[in-house]
Amino acid sequence: MASFVGRTRELGALAAELDRIASARDDRPGRCLLIRGRRRVGKSRLVERFVDVAQVPYLYFTAAGAGTATELRQLVADAAESTLPGRDLIAAANPSDWDAAFRLLAAALPDDTPSVVVLDEVPCLMDPEQQFEGILQRAWDRLLSRKPVLLVLIGSDLAMMEALNDYRRPFHQRGREMVLGPLNPADLATMLDLPPADAIDAALRGTVTRRRVPRPAPGPRGADRDRLRRTDVHQHRPYGRRNVGYVAATIPGNPAGQAARHR
Repeated sequence: MASFVGRTRELGALAAELDRIASARDDRPGRCLLIRGRRRVGKSRLVERFVDVAQVPYLYFTAAGAGTATELRQLVADAAESTLPGRDLIAAANPSDWDAAFRLLAAALPDDTPSVVVLDEVPCLMDPEQQFEGILQRAWDRLLSRKPVLLVLIGSDLAMMEALNDYRRPFHQRGREMVLGPLNPADLATMLDLPPADAIDAALRGTVTRRRVPRPAPGPRGADRDRLRRTDVHQHRPYGRRNVGYVAATIPGNPAGQAARHR
């Protein structure tokens, strides 16, 4: 497994939420966190790292934009692989709708110790009629918030994740928001073994230029030319021009970002 770099502040914020749950003394110890950020910025990896180090029971479910029946089958499969004490209850019942699924989920959560439930790619579950949001709101108010659980809702569709907490929507003010941005230059330097100047340039541009061993190129002078390769500084994958502008657009005051927004 690749080593995890950076995100110290975000990991601390997640741990603080779990500590508040553990120290709660009222009848609603549950807390909800809404995490949004552009695709491939590391939202899922951050939460995966958090549940790995938190050492509490957890369930991690990722929606795929399929029909309700397919999504619920995946939830049952993920529950079977989870560390929740009542995971077998969900698998045995095989829920047919989200209302039943959340009731089973609440029953599967521990009563005396904190746990974590992650719903990734939540916008894939949302619908124009706000039915899923209404079911989630009812389940949170009546069941889940009464458990010592941290409910983490993750989404890459920024507009839909913001709308989830809008005052006109059912889930308004049920969760605290966290916006995840790109890695900072110091973390990029550590991850990619870059000198400070190159790390700052990579953070601003969203790419890093690596120089390979020079090789002779045909021509009258036989000059050496470097072969250059552009790499996504966040996920170590090839980075296209469109994505360069996208990352630049996330940096306030960056001229490249301002130009990218108008392309």
